[in-house]
Amino acid sequence: MSAIIYIFISIILAVTGQFLLKKGMNKIGTISLSQLSSNLFKIFTNIYILTALLVFVISFLIWLTVLSKFDLSYAYPLVSTGYILVALVSLFFLKENITLSRWLGIFLIAIGSYVLTRT
Repeated sequence: MSAIIYIFISIILAVTGQFLLKKGMNKIGTISLSQLSSNLFKIFTNIYILTALLVFVISFLIWLTVLSKFDLSYAYPLVSTGYILVALVSLFFLKENITLSRWLGIFLIAIGSYVLTRT
């Protein structure tokens, strides 16, 4: 498998983890930082959050292989493509409203990621 594929697998898993965290927190509801400790049981027994943690661990392990193959200055900026995927997941699966200014920022990130891959 091409080494660049590992970068994108890691990114997709990280985006999936973020999606699962959001789903889990949607089930739990809004909490403040001061309420965090009193909600730990709810947080760590939520199937979405537990699954997200597993997905993050897998993403982390794949990321270690990425770092063994690429310069950090090349690989890490590509993680910004995750912002694009998060926006799309948020739009289609979480039904979030994404403003024009957010889309513009995401477009600039995409352009930057493209330029980076050409170096």
